[in-house]
Amino acid sequence: GWFWLVIALLLCVKEDLSIFVLFFGVYLMLGREFRHGVALVVVGIAWYELVTGVFMPDISGGPYLYWTYGQLGHNLPSALWGAVSAPWRIFTIGFSPAQKARTIIALLAPFLFLSLGSRLFILALPLLAERFLSTNMNFWTTHFHYSLALSPVLAMAAADALANASRLVG
Repeated sequence: GWFWLVIALLLCVKEDLSIFVLFFGVYLMLGREFRHGVALVVVGIAWYELVTGVFMPDISGGPYLYWTYGQLGHNLPSALWGAVSAPWRIFTIGFSPAQKARTIIALLAPFLFLSLGSRLFILALPLLAERFLSTNMNFWTTHFHYSLALSPVLAMAAADALANASRLVG
C-alpha cells in the first residue's frame, strides 16, 4: 500500500516523472521483481500519455507544448521508435555540443564515476536523457536547478557501487 501511495504522489509532482517510474519498473524487473516492475512500466507509460495527451491540453486549452526532443521525434512514442531504430543517435545528440559532455562529467566526477557501476544507475537514465537529449540549452549547464533530481540518484548509485566493490574485495 505504501509503495503505491508513494508512486502516486511522485506521479503528481511533474509529468516527466512518469518516465522515471517506467525506469523504476525496469530496475525492479532486472532485480527479478517482475510483478511490480511490469506494473510500474505500464503505469508510467499510461500516466505520461494521459497527462500530456488529455489532462494538460484540457487544462491549458491547447496541445502539450513542452516537448523539446524534436531531433528524436514529434512525441514520446516516435522518439522511442527513433531511439530503437537508430540507437547511436542517443549518443550523438546526448554528448554534442561539448557543453553536454562537460556537464555529464561534472555530475559524475564528484562520485568518482562510481554511479556507473551500480544497477541503480538505471534510475538516472531518464533524468539524464531528459536533460541531454533536449534542444533546451538551459538543461545542458550546471547553472540551473536541473541537477537536483538527479544528484540523489547518482549518490545512491555510487554508494551501492562502493558497497558492491567492498564486498568483492573483503
